[in-house]
Amino acid sequence: MLSPNYKQTPNKIKIQNLKKVWNEKKRVLDITQESAAKQLGITQGAFSQYLNGHSELNEKATMKIAKFLGVHPEVIDPNFAEGTNIIKNGWDVVVTSCSSDARAQLDVGYSYNSIRSPSYIYVHVDKTVKVLDTKGDLFCVFPKNTVLSMCDIEDRHYSDKRLCKTKLYAIESSKRKSYKFLASDTPPTRAGSDTSIFHIVLTGFP
Repeated sequence: MLSPNYKQTPNKIKIQNLKKVWNEKKRVLDITQESAAKQLGITQGAFSQYLNGHSELNEKATMKIAKFLGVHPEVIDPNFAEGTNIIKNGWDVVVTSCSSDARAQLDVGYSYNSIRSPSYIYVHVDKTVKVLDTKGDLFCVFPKNTVLSMCDIEDRHYSDKRLCKTKLYAIESSKRKSYKFLASDTPPTRAGSDTSIFHIVLTGFP
């Protein structure tokens, strides 16, 4: 079902935007149509149908693909409704903090079904966040209500847990209330008041 405020964008425009994002992200994330389709839970043929405009990019498909590519759905569909929560993920976790207040201890019991280790922390993104790379260029956007699964890079099991190629990190500081998000080819090093650096290994929507 479409959101009440959703206005239909011509499929041609959505496909043009999707192709642009795909051409940029497939190099950054080191993925192919085949590997992307597998992670999206669809066939390569179905993914190709979206890229070539043979299948309609509805709201659900737009959000699912945007989430996988690490961009805000509005990058693909300019009329996408902010804060839409139509993707149902299953992680059995407790969200520990929100992006604008890293030190606030939350107890938000999302009903998820997860295989993630207890050493992961889960952060609720309580407002839309733009993530820049080390050059200061926009890398991606975390939509409001995204949930981040993160692992401390100093965790002794970290090398075994690096299960994705997001290149996304969250930096916690004793002098800053909010997390600082960064896209980097390599884990950043702690500096100054930095207390922890987390690798973001998964994003989802409650």
